[in-house]
Order: sequence, then structure tokens, then C-alpha cells
Amino acid sequence: YYTLEGKFKASINDIKETGYFVIKKIGNSIELRVGKNYLLPEKKLNFLLDEKININELFYESEMNFQYQFRQQNLTLKNLLKNLLGQEQGLPSDWSVKYPDDITSLNGFKLPKRIIIENSQIKLEIINKKYIE
Repeated sequence: YYTLEGKFKASINDIKETGYFVIKKIGNSIELRVGKNYLLPEKKLNFLLDEKININELFYESEMNFQYQFRQQNLTLKNLLKNLLGQEQGLPSDWSVKYPDDITSLNGFKLPKRIIIENSQIKLEIINKKYIE
């Protein structure tokens, strides 16, 4: 069981999305909450650990006239989470993971402060803020 909280910035061509996320892992299930800010409603998504997450689900399509259409946009949730925790895991070949900052201590756990996950179409920059186990 753990909870990971942070912020994200996504760049898709000339479109930029920012917001926050809360990931709660309990056993083999994941609850992901994503929001633009704490004053607006947030999205709540539930997954199984081995499930794939579609990057489109993170964005607020209703606020845009643009429908995201990408090849290879699915990532395995288990591998994505391990990358967020600094345990580099294989992603599909067109995705890369970078840790531009040093490892930091969040509530006594050593995690990367900033993670960049990208492919030729999408760049996700994630900043870990809080980790509770």
C-alpha cells in the first residue's frame, strides 16, 4: 500500500496541460485522481496493476476542441509506476524516461524529484511531491 502525490505538465504539440495527481496503490488495484487545480472537479480512474493506461484519459478533452489521436499511447501501469518511483522499467520502444534531477527524500523514501517520460508526440513531466507508505 502506498500513496504518491505530485504535479504534472504534459506537452502535446503546441497544447500544454498542467495539473496534479494522486495515486493510491492498494494490493493489485490503483486509484488515480487527476485534476487541474484543487478548486475544479477531478477525474477519478480505477485500474488493475497490469492494465494499460491510455494517456488520453489524463486530459480534459471537454475543455478542448481537439481530440488526441496517437499511436502507441498506451503504457502499462505497473511499469509507469515503477518509473515514477525511480525503478527504471521497460516502456514501449518509442517512449523514454529521464531523471534530470537528483534523487530526493520524500517522507524518508528516496525518490526522483522530477521525471520526464516522452515519445515523439507527448512529453510528460512529473514532479513527485509526497510519498506515504
